[in-house]
Amino acid sequence: MPKEKISIHQLQVGLYIELPLKWNEHPFLFSRFKIKDSNEIKLIRQLGLEELWYYPEKSQTAPAPAPSPEAPNPEQKQADDAALQAQWQEKNEHAESLRRRRLEIQRVEKQYNEVVGNVKELMAMMTNAPVQAMTEATKMVGSIVATLQADKETLVHLMNANNLDDGLYYHVLNVSVLSLLLAREVGINDKEQMMTLGLAALLHDIGQVKLPAQILRKTTPLTKPESDLYERHVRHAIEMIGLHAKLKLTVKPMLLTIIEQHHILLDGSGYPNIAADKMLPLSKILATVNYYDKLCNHVDPKQSMTPHEALSLMFSKQVAKFDKQTLQTLVKLLGIYPPGTVVQLSDDSIGIVISLNRRELLKPGVLIYSAEVPKDEAVIIDLSRHTELTIRKSLRPAQLSKEMFEYLNPRERVSYFFALNKPGQESS
Repeated sequence: MPKEKISIHQLQVGLYIELPLKWNEHPFLFSRFKIKDSNEIKLIRQLGLEELWYYPEKSQTAPAPAPSPEAPNPEQKQADDAALQAQWQEKNEHAESLRRRRLEIQRVEKQYNEVVGNVKELMAMMTNAPVQAMTEATKMVGSIVATLQADKETLVHLMNANNLDDGLYYHVLNVSVLSLLLAREVGINDKEQMMTLGLAALLHDIGQVKLPAQILRKTTPLTKPESDLYERHVRHAIEMIGLHAKLKLTVKPMLLTIIEQHHILLDGSGYPNIAADKMLPLSKILATVNYYDKLCNHVDPKQSMTPHEALSLMFSKQVAKFDKQTLQTLVKLLGIYPPGTVVQLSDDSIGIVISLNRRELLKPGVLIYSAEVPKDEAVIIDLSRHTELTIRKSLRPAQLSKEMFEYLNPRERVSYFFALNKPGQESS
């Protein structure tokens, strides 16, 4: 895109400019931006520049005619210096806030990886030590439920799944977390119901351990015999849990019913062949979340949809498959552009959604790609505060340049998690 050099005295509100400075040599979040008010012009003029670049095609106005030099005003200079210092302080505070946020994400990611490891262990135990596995599963779900009930504004983070071969474990954990978040969002507060849903979500695919690996990892469409074999994982799960003598005494029938119904869709396209009107409310939650996660995390990553694409498909073209209130609440929970969605903003900048705004679904938090900003200092902007910016569209990670992909690091698996409270710990 062509750019032209102009005098510092030709600045006007509406010009899209580029500062000829390194990112750490000026107090603005970006080196390229559209001037939004006269205060920004004053700050730019305090930087000691004689000239800078402007982009005609991205500007809303033309540069002002070069004015005659004015005599310096000591009082005005003092006020401008104070404004410049305040802008530097705001940038430094922003950087410190991002540093704390990254440390929190690292802490949650460490906890997440530990929980994934625990899921892997208890899945293996379900075959030879089911009672012990159920005990561990109950502890795990109990910790998630306790955190959700203690903190009504749980901050959900986008996680980085390290080993794609462990897809089953990431899937059941992600479905468990989202199902419980969704249940709380629709107004389910009863601990017993939350525990039952959480356990069903964690164990809903346990029957897959009895299926051939080539079926589970096949990236092309399954044949009819292969589909029939795959669908048996529902029956296998119920048998593994419900037919064990000791588990029969402790497992609630509702848990088995929810597992049995997690692939049922209201338009009759799911399985097994059970009437949709027989579905429990908790089953509708699990079925909706399970479907969403499968769209985002296809066995073949190339066929995975972005979170935005998945929700859009479900809401616009497949709405008959799901309970309307449940689906609407899922959109409210994750936002129009859920965390993990790569987006292009109205100023052509590219970023990845990393947090949602519950009050304004179209105004999430976005981490912005900028070649001039170090990756470990990447700017995160809250679109509800930067009202001049909007999301123009979502992008697939494959559309990114190599530099953008490495910078934004879009996840091959879209997984969500939050910091779990330790036993006896109250959320602050």
